[in-house]
Amino acid sequence: MTTTKNSFIDKAINGLKEAAVELEEFQVQVALGKAEAHDKYEDLKKAFSARLGKIRQDLKHEENHSEELLKKLDELHFQLLTGKAETLKVFNEQKEKIFKEINAIENELKMKMAGTELYLKLSDELKKFRIKMEILKLRFELGKMDVADDFEAMKAEFSKKTEELKELFAKGEHIAEKNWELFRDKVAEAYAHLKKTFVNIN
Repeated sequence: MTTTKNSFIDKAINGLKEAAVELEEFQVQVALGKAEAHDKYEDLKKAFSARLGKIRQDLKHEENHSEELLKKLDELHFQLLTGKAETLKVFNEQKEKIFKEINAIENELKMKMAGTELYLKLSDELKKFRIKMEILKLRFELGKMDVADDFEAMKAEFSKKTEELKELFAKGEHIAEKNWELFRDKVAEAYAHLKKTFVNIN
């Protein structure tokens, strides 16, 4: 059980660290302005849709998979295929619809797949996408982006939080149901800090 627990926690921590790297790369690409915000948005939707497609295939092979979750993933995929957003107004309208579908998926995940590796995988993708959308929104609004002066300090604080998270659960025997909500909340807290790091733009 300990090995399973450690493996699960390691995957959660590694997911957070990989998310930090991915978000930093995305922020740099957007800040450099190598592509217009609306073009970057289209690229983001396509990449996100492809990742969701792979997760959906994994989900279908799960013995006790949720048909409702598959349906909600299809609905999100449909929203991602909507037309281009050439203006901030259209971007915000699409963002609202996409986030509504993401909220529905997250609720279904909590009810049906809590404590599973697939939960971690899909939850990570949804949270990263949310943050990337907020980064793009700034690009749409400001036309340019400057990295916050305390960016490195915020990254260091995030690393500290992930280590605290690992230590907190390394002391337990395994992630039992009673610990799952606490673990999930701590991961959500780490992602909230990531959002602050990457969307706190000067």
